Amino acid sequence: MDLMGYRDDFYVVRNIIGYTGRISFDLPPTIYFYDCTRKLLGHITQYHPNYENIGRQKVIVAIGYLIFNSREGPPALQSSRILGTAPIQISNACLTKIDTVKQKKAGLNFMIECCDSNVFHVSRSPFIAINKGSEIEITTLSNMIKNNPNEMSKYKI
Repeated sequence: MDLMGYRDDFYVVRNIIGYTGRISFDLPPTIYFYDCTRKLLGHITQYHPNYENIGRQKVIVAIGYLIFNSREGPPALQSSRILGTAPIQISNACLTKIDTVKQKKAGLNFMIECCDSNVFHVSRSPFIAINKGSEIEITTLSNMIKNNPNEMSKYKI
């Protein structure tokens, strides 16, 4: 009998948008999910030095969601390509927050996520958007979804 994982309705192959890290089983990647119909986002962290960060992120409503790499062009354009949505207008306050994060890690390329004009997640490495036609990536990532069925312990009360 299969046990249900946290938000199995959301953490499914069709919602995978990409990953950070490498597709390997020794240090498995963090897998990112987005449902553009329901405007939901989340990720599954499979490896992290802080154990509380391993597992499924609490699924959140994505108002003004952006996901992009710090050194690969305008955030709104990158995000619209990754998500398959129209570019959104980024507030000056959000752009200032993004610049502050970039300055702290000057010279590095890493993924940034913003929602509702706030930077809410900065990755340790760049984001790699998946090619929906790549069976190897899709198959490997879909198998990895099952590895971490639980919500991250840092979200549990």
